[in-house]
Amino acid sequence: MEFDEESHVDNEEDNIDQQRKRSSIPDVTRRTPSIITRITPANPVATRNEHLLVTDITPCRNFSLFFGLTLRSIGVIFGDIGTSPLYVVNTIFDYEPDPSQCIGAISLIIWNLIIVVSIKYAILILMADNHGEGGTFALCGLLTDERIKLSRRVKLTILIVSLVAAAMLLGDGALTPAVSVLSAIEGLLIDVPSIESWIVPIGVIIIVLLFLAQRWGTSRIGTAFGPIMFLWFLCLFIIGIWRTTMRPEILKAFNPWEAFHYLLKEKKRGFYQIGGVFLSATGLEALYADLGHFGRWPVRCAWFFVVFPAVLFNYLGQGALLISNPSLIDNPFYHSIPEWSHWPMIVLATLATIIASQAVITGSFSLISQAIGMECCVPFKIYHTSKTIIGQIYIPMINYILMILTIIIIVGFQKSSRITNAYGVT
Repeated sequence: MEFDEESHVDNEEDNIDQQRKRSSIPDVTRRTPSIITRITPANPVATRNEHLLVTDITPCRNFSLFFGLTLRSIGVIFGDIGTSPLYVVNTIFDYEPDPSQCIGAISLIIWNLIIVVSIKYAILILMADNHGEGGTFALCGLLTDERIKLSRRVKLTILIVSLVAAAMLLGDGALTPAVSVLSAIEGLLIDVPSIESWIVPIGVIIIVLLFLAQRWGTSRIGTAFGPIMFLWFLCLFIIGIWRTTMRPEILKAFNPWEAFHYLLKEKKRGFYQIGGVFLSATGLEALYADLGHFGRWPVRCAWFFVVFPAVLFNYLGQGALLISNPSLIDNPFYHSIPEWSHWPMIVLATLATIIASQAVITGSFSLISQAIGMECCVPFKIYHTSKTIIGQIYIPMINYILMILTIIIIVGFQKSSRITNAYGVT
């Protein structure tokens, strides 16, 4: 659905409904070709008639909508986790590992994906929605509700912690596009070193196009990005299976004892390597922050049936490669693919890393809308970009602020390697 940023609501429509004060769902306006519909928690009937809450979306109730949202969530939410195989393994090892070290490190990655991403986030945390919304302020709204018997001081502390966490996520919203786009373009320097002086201008152009595309809404962006990311995950899965069959002993990594034994054996060095292991869950917060855009069941389905198998077997494949030839640790991902597919994979990886920025941008919109609803933020114009899903929104002011900050970061740091420390902190 197209909409014009210059469209506005009459002054009487801008009065804030008093019944909205305690709700985490912000009061928003939605521009349609004929009317402007006002949606508030005080008018739940109108809300349900116009939109679906994402908690209502299950494969049994509306399979076509569920399938569409699942595909779009692949393109919007899982870009960061999906592109982590590009750099995780060679970040963990700065030396040539022996077979037992390969198996132990891959085991740590596998159980990180199982325990932290699959069990903690995909199963448990996604159940903690606040009227279908997820993220920092959604959780804060649940904990500070009037029905929760906590002291005023405790609730104030929770709110302050939520504000700090939200600030970190917004910082991530500016840093992630910068580091993702620069790292993608810098990958071309391997084969075309002459374009080094063009890295920053190309990065700025891509960032401007990426943020300008936000005005078309999560649905259209997800529809465009979803098939590309699905192809990316399919390639990860096929490459991983192919490499794993060459050295099937890497399957020992499914044994949790291998992970514990690796840490016990490596001691201090193994402890430091855990930081690299957790890079395999990069962008994990997007699963919860973007909950209002897609719903828990589409997100869960995308993770368990597409993303998780793809990244899991790709890590196994890289481990199998290093068991065969540890000297390829400089870039195990690109060494694991056939030579004839080198350039196509570079192009696909570049597209995937650019798309990886989308999850945090979309999550920032949800975060600000919830902050407005809880009166923790000045009001901005919020547009619904979907006639079906209430959580799919667009905030022009936040979009352009993030775009300007991202451009400043790219121009100021020049190289992705210089951004990683700030990126790691957030």
